[in-house]
Amino acid sequence: MTLDQFFQDSKSFPALSTIFYELEKEIDYPRSTSESIGNILTKDPSLVSRLLALSNSAFYGFSRRVETIPNAIQLLGLKQIRDLVMATAVMDSFIGISSDLLDMNDFWIHSISCGVAAASLAQEKSDPNPERYFVGGLLHDIGRLAMLIKMPEEMSIVLTQHRETKILTHLIEQDILGFNHAIVGGRLIEQWRLPIGLGEMVKHHHTPEKSTSASFETAIIHLADILVHALELGNSGETIVPSFSPLAWERIGMDLNHLDKVMENTLDRTEQLCQIFIKK
Repeated sequence: MTLDQFFQDSKSFPALSTIFYELEKEIDYPRSTSESIGNILTKDPSLVSRLLALSNSAFYGFSRRVETIPNAIQLLGLKQIRDLVMATAVMDSFIGISSDLLDMNDFWIHSISCGVAAASLAQEKSDPNPERYFVGGLLHDIGRLAMLIKMPEEMSIVLTQHRETKILTHLIEQDILGFNHAIVGGRLIEQWRLPIGLGEMVKHHHTPEKSTSASFETAIIHLADILVHALELGNSGETIVPSFSPLAWERIGMDLNHLDKVMENTLDRTEQLCQIFIKK
C-alpha cells in the first residue's frame, strides 16, 4: 500500500467536530464578536468545561479566576482559543483503538506531556504564542493512531518488531510500509485543513533537519518529544528515547541550564492537564 492509497478512502479516517470549523469560520469573519464565538462554543458543554478548567490551570497561571467563556476569550485571545478547540477536536475524534495494540490513556499522557514540554521550551525562548507548540506536541504522533485504525495488523507487526529489536518505530514503519507515522500525521493535518506550520511540526518531528517552512517550531517539538521519552511520561508505543538531532538544538539556541526548568514545568503541569483533556 502506498501513501496515496492509504489516504484514498477519506471516510475511513476520523472527522473533526463541526464546532471547530464553525469556530474557525467565525473567527475569520471580520464582524465576529466574543458573544458570537461564545455562542458556538456553548453548543458543547464539555468543551466549555474543558476550556475553563484549562484557563484556570497552572499552564496559564492567571492571577484571577476565569469564570466565563467571554473571560477566557478576553484573556487567551482568539488564536489560543482556536488552537485549544482544535486540540480537543482531534483528541475526541480518535476512539475505538484496541488496547491490545496501544494503551490510549498512556498515549495521551505522552502526547500531553510533549505539548507541555514544547510550550515550556517556547516560553524559555520568549515566544508570544506557546499554545501553538502545545498543540504541535499534543498531535505529533497522531499519524500512529490513523495507522492503527487503517492497518491494525501491519502496525501490530511494527510494534512487536520494535519491542524485540529496539529499533525506532518510524524506521521500522518506513522499512515495512514505505511511509511512517510522522508522514501520515502531516498528511492528515493537511487533509483536515489545519495550519501548514502544524503539519510541518508533525511531519518532521523525527527529522527536524528536513523542515524548511517551520524549522524552529519543528526543532522545539523534536526536543520536547525526546525530553518526555527521557522522563518516561506515558507511552506512545515507542519504548526507547528517539534519536537526537544536533541541528535542532542549534536552531533552538537554548542554554543547557534552561532544560532543568523545562523538565520541572513539564512534570508540574502534565498531571493537571491530563485530568482536563483525557476523558475517563
